[in-house]
Amino acid sequence: VPWRPVFDPLLGAAFLLGLWTALRRVRRDAAAAFVLVWTAVMLMPTLLAEDTPHFLRAVGVLPVAAFLPALGLDWVVEQAGHPRWGWAVAGVALAFGLASTAAAYFGDYAAAPMTGYWFERGAVALAGRANAFLGVGWDGERMLHDAEPNRHVFIEPGLWEQWPQVRFLVAQPEAVTVGLEGEASAEGVAVFVWPYADWQRAWSLLPVPAEIAVEEGPQSQGDRDPEPFTTYLGFFATPPDPAEPALARFSGGVELLGIETAWAEDGRLRVRLRWRATESLAGDYTVFVHYLRDGERLGQADARPAGGHYPTPLWHPGDVVNDDHFLEGVGVIIPERDAVLFGFWDPATGERLYVLDEAGNPANDWLMLPVTGN
Repeated sequence: VPWRPVFDPLLGAAFLLGLWTALRRVRRDAAAAFVLVWTAVMLMPTLLAEDTPHFLRAVGVLPVAAFLPALGLDWVVEQAGHPRWGWAVAGVALAFGLASTAAAYFGDYAAAPMTGYWFERGAVALAGRANAFLGVGWDGERMLHDAEPNRHVFIEPGLWEQWPQVRFLVAQPEAVTVGLEGEASAEGVAVFVWPYADWQRAWSLLPVPAEIAVEEGPQSQGDRDPEPFTTYLGFFATPPDPAEPALARFSGGVELLGIETAWAEDGRLRVRLRWRATESLAGDYTVFVHYLRDGERLGQADARPAGGHYPTPLWHPGDVVNDDHFLEGVGVIIPERDAVLFGFWDPATGERLYVLDEAGNPANDWLMLPVTGN
């Protein structure tokens, strides 16, 4: 575990006792001399390099690292008035070491973002999302065995080649195309792209019409990367349900199918708006989302649909777009007091889309719905 000593305090004390014991025996005990020389020599690669201490560079110490605390515990057993007392002390030291190490490893270390980077969580998540879409293999939580029919995955070559975990974990490689060339011949298509290049090429691979969801993958960071980066950008397209009823209608050919709230891993509140296009939209609209409590605004999240990754000029009649907005500072949801206010506007022209009443007349340029909870 980073920044944690090799030994916990009790075994560290045993180590010092063992070191003292070995130094006392060094003139008459070749084994004790060998352990001390081995330890000193194998520590040189980390002592003379940067980023000291570096456990990987000190790996040569491992074969004898346990000898010195073992010598110390052996000395405790020998000095105890009764052997049982000596073994009890040694047992307590070992049990404490086991418990403290397990707590450190499965506690803060397991939850630290850097641990996810070191274990390449982003690449594992990419493979898991591909498997979840195809219905076969490990999805990050469980094994899937029922393949989804007529689905296909496109992965940008750089993601496939850079991460061997992806190649190893994807359970149905025959349903994967490495590259962004071709056309949407399957009913369900997932496209994984590098978010810092020309990711717009993914649009041409999505079937029409489709229910679209866009997902930013988790963060990754290599040894030489100064800052974390988004591992992938995923586009998921499945057949829409044309019979799904609308909750509200907007001018310009947009319908609201639903609104969902959930907490994201980073503590922000995710508000998902599900839109359906009934005709093509010419304007490049931004969706404004205000979170209200007793009429006062607690948070705001304005963005082009799907984080700008599937803007309104791309919408085709029949498309359903899952549009996520993330709000900070909401705190605990109070259903009887909280509401979400949202709508469309074009920053270039100032034009807004109007909410239509049952007769098809403009009623307002925003819609407000109560929050019913998580």
